[in-house]
Amino acid sequence: MLGHNECASHRSRVPIAPHPLQDAMTSNVGFGLCLFLWLTASLVKAAAKSPDTVKSPNVVVILTDDQGTLDAGCYGATDLHTPHIDALAQRGVRFTQAYSHMVCCPARAMLLTGRYPQRGNVNSWVQGRFESDSRNMFSSEITIAEVLKDVGYRTALFGKWHLGSSPGSGPTTQGFDEFFGIRAGFIDNYNHFHLHDSGYHTLFEGETEVFRHGEYFPDLITQRSINFIEENQGQPFFLYYAMNIPHYPEQSIRQFASQYADLPEPRRSYASIVSTTDHYIGQIIDTLDRLGVRDNTMVIYTSDNGYSAEDYQIEVDDHASGLPKGHNYGANGGGGYSGKWLGTKASLLEGGIRVPAIVSYPNQFPEGHVRDQLITAMDWLPTIIET
Repeated sequence: MLGHNECASHRSRVPIAPHPLQDAMTSNVGFGLCLFLWLTASLVKAAAKSPDTVKSPNVVVILTDDQGTLDAGCYGATDLHTPHIDALAQRGVRFTQAYSHMVCCPARAMLLTGRYPQRGNVNSWVQGRFESDSRNMFSSEITIAEVLKDVGYRTALFGKWHLGSSPGSGPTTQGFDEFFGIRAGFIDNYNHFHLHDSGYHTLFEGETEVFRHGEYFPDLITQRSINFIEENQGQPFFLYYAMNIPHYPEQSIRQFASQYADLPEPRRSYASIVSTTDHYIGQIIDTLDRLGVRDNTMVIYTSDNGYSAEDYQIEVDDHASGLPKGHNYGANGGGGYSGKWLGTKASLLEGGIRVPAIVSYPNQFPEGHVRDQLITAMDWLPTIIET
């Protein structure tokens, strides 16, 4: 089932492959039936094993936002400090031909459903105020959370949903027991307002708007994630840690803002927010280690698309966030790096869709392994199910 260029000794240990249900995906009904049959067969197979050897793995999906193709030390970036991402690669399998999508929303639909995003009504940016009738991913789509919840997992999404903002839709209607985060595309990390156009507030607990003005959003979602792992360490859990960084506005924590003082802009600002991203990833991994559940946890790390080269300023008076007209919040023209691959976020060139990707599962997968097998964001759902 693996690609032709894999190491033969790992043939049965890293079950990442083109989606085996792709031919059956002509309709949502067909997909749901096939997924049910596939999952049932997998459970029957597992039940046939000795009870002592059957232990459902925890699953943690870490999705970074607008992280460039080569923007981590383990991908050759010599000017970036990313010790936690690098350590994840040392304890897992790092992919050099991983593809997602050119913008946020379709990438998230691909990852969560294992399907082409157009099938679920997502083919571009999907965002809007919560009270509006925004474009949403079809509720009939089956997510990783729904699949795992049906077999006894506790499920949570902390971070960025970005698959529609209409009331009655969203993470808690698609298999997630808990959701805390943003429903739209991005926010100022301290006031939690979406900044495009006239702006609007978009921080939610489930479908309830909450206000945590002045608190740094990556801190908030990381602490919620740590609490969730601690509370559910005795049972299988699925955590979707959907980060909103290194996406603009590039509001890094102070220690990294000073670390890159010698780099020119826009690399300086971008490097600072990448290291901030790595810092919070480290807190999630450290929690798994501290609780002794790391070896039985599959950790998937990847990005939604390439780095951003967008440049934005607030263009109206009396912006809802309170920030002044002219306030800069974009990516300053783009500080990411994709090497020989041209393109950035919003481009179908390699630099727009080729992303870093690592999977680490110490009980099952090899460590320190590098593969040039082509994979896509759609391969993670079937990989989780088969494992």
